Amino acid sequence: MRWNVGLVFLVGCAGDAEISRVSEVDVEAPPATADRPAPTADRRDEPPPSALDTWHVPGATELLGAACEKSAPAQSPAGQLPVPRCGTKARVAIEQASARSPNLEKLPCTMRSLDDGAPMAPYAKSACVEGDHLIVMSACIMCRIISSTTVHARLSELDAEQHAYLRRLVGKDGDSPATPGEWRALVAKGKPISPLTE
Repeated sequence: MRWNVGLVFLVGCAGDAEISRVSEVDVEAPPATADRPAPTADRRDEPPPSALDTWHVPGATELLGAACEKSAPAQSPAGQLPVPRCGTKARVAIEQASARSPNLEKLPCTMRSLDDGAPMAPYAKSACVEGDHLIVMSACIMCRIISSTTVHARLSELDAEQHAYLRRLVGKDGDSPATPGEWRALVAKGKPISPLTE
């Protein structure tokens, strides 16, 4: 009887040891999974490639996609609003340049009027969207010397301040458009503009 009790005790100890080993394996398992590749969420967030990925506004000094750091808005020529260039991914999300007269022939997509059928105004506003790219042109057609500003932006990388700047440029009040989808919807409503030909 005494021997049987001892045997039960040994079996019980062996069972405890087995449980202990199982517990050790469970504790060590999570660190082993730490070497798995990082999730590819950032890659999925990248918009699909576009022909405009390598296109830049002629005359722009800070090119779209260049590395940058958030800072005070860059100095702009007299009469232009300052524009914050750096976007949400630490690279230039807005590039722009001014010219004496608008040239639609040099633009990579068909511009659409954003004037909403309004009567003649000092500024003619137009835009086009291609994938993640937004191009906006504002031309002063009643100035003594016609001038225009062309902006090229990456929609998925714009912050709230940059959306507000573009809204002012196209003469839109309020808080919309403020997303890529809203910009695409706005531009889609515009009437296509054909380049002037001689």
